[in-house]
Amino acid sequence: MNTTRPDLRHAWYVVGVLMAVYMIGFVDRQILALLVAPVKASLGLTDVQIGVLQGFAFVMLFALLGVPMGALADRHGRRPVLMLGIAVWCLFTAACGYAGGFWSLFLFRVGVGLGEATISPCCLALIAQSFPPERRALATSVFVSSGSIGVGLAFTVGGQVVDAVAHLPELRMLGPIAGEPWRVAFVLVGLAGLVLLPFMLTIREPPPPPRSSPEGQE
Repeated sequence: MNTTRPDLRHAWYVVGVLMAVYMIGFVDRQILALLVAPVKASLGLTDVQIGVLQGFAFVMLFALLGVPMGALADRHGRRPVLMLGIAVWCLFTAACGYAGGFWSLFLFRVGVGLGEATISPCCLALIAQSFPPERRALATSVFVSSGSIGVGLAFTVGGQVVDAVAHLPELRMLGPIAGEPWRVAFVLVGLAGLVLLPFMLTIREPPPPPRSSPEGQE
């Protein structure tokens, strides 16, 4: 029987990285709420369309794909699936800045939900793998608390980004969106989340426990 104990220092480091992932996810999903007025004016959207973009467009895959993403993570590893999810939702958040109308923005928001569907199954599994049974409840509760922090962070940091972008000179490297601050805000917030990927590479994903042999077999 394997008696190796988890490295608790690294385990708590894992929790810290995953908390950052969770909080950045909240920022990316909530950034649209801070940009409603300029998005409506620029794309000619109605209040109903904005409501769909903030709610249904994000939730439709975020809610439905949790179970399939968990199964995918069990098969291919939690860390690589979560890293793929981070890349997907960050790039789709950035893509929102290039939306030309309701339907393109709708599809980009669906993509954000698709990527973020990896958060809960992968993060909770990584925490469970990193801690011994007697420490898992505490570690999980600390991680879950970052959800509430993320909500506040989304509006605090997101608001500061939006305000800062409004005072920046035109960022011509962004092409035709450079003169519209709301588009630049989407791109900067989305791309900023990619800084999480190098930290994910520092997480050691423990190997899965050996399967029990069928009764009567060695």
